[in-house]
Amino acid sequence: DLIALQDEVADIIAGTLATRLGVEVARQVGVRRSTGGDVTSFELVLQGIWHFAKLTVESTALARACLERAVAIYPENAEAQRWLSACHIAGWFIRLDRDELVNANRRAMQAIAYDPASARCHSAFALSQLWMEGGGVDAAAASYAQAMALNPGDPDVLIEVALYHTFAGDIAAAHDVFARAHRLNPM
Repeated sequence: DLIALQDEVADIIAGTLATRLGVEVARQVGVRRSTGGDVTSFELVLQGIWHFAKLTVESTALARACLERAVAIYPENAEAQRWLSACHIAGWFIRLDRDELVNANRRAMQAIAYDPASARCHSAFALSQLWMEGGGVDAAAASYAQAMALNPGDPDVLIEVALYHTFAGDIAAAHDVFARAHRLNPM
């Protein structure tokens, strides 16, 4: 099916370009150094992501510390705000502390304010909305739709959209979206 193949190639290209463009934009806007001149906000985001990827309570705390330093250096760093949202979501999952969820939602909204064209920022906001009191799948739907409209080929966004479909009770759609994400990034 030539059309399906073209769509898949377009998704792969869009996802790859968006990721590379995101790194380049972060380099350009995140070059501010701390007052000591030792590290940039962007470098602290990278350190935070590295710690967060370990998926432990301790590493999430280290990630949060790096990301908070990144925001202190450059508050408009949307990626730092988005990853802080992820740290707060992790804190909520671990402790079921409502304040963590409120902070995740607030950080995600700040990330969108600083970078409204970021699919991942919209996806972070949607994830916090899934769990918020008065939120749920209906509240998250518009944010996930916006994320998909901005970058339908981002595997990270697709994984969260699959999660959304699972919570909405549409397991077939969740499976299809997850399979698409897996094709784009088998890791």
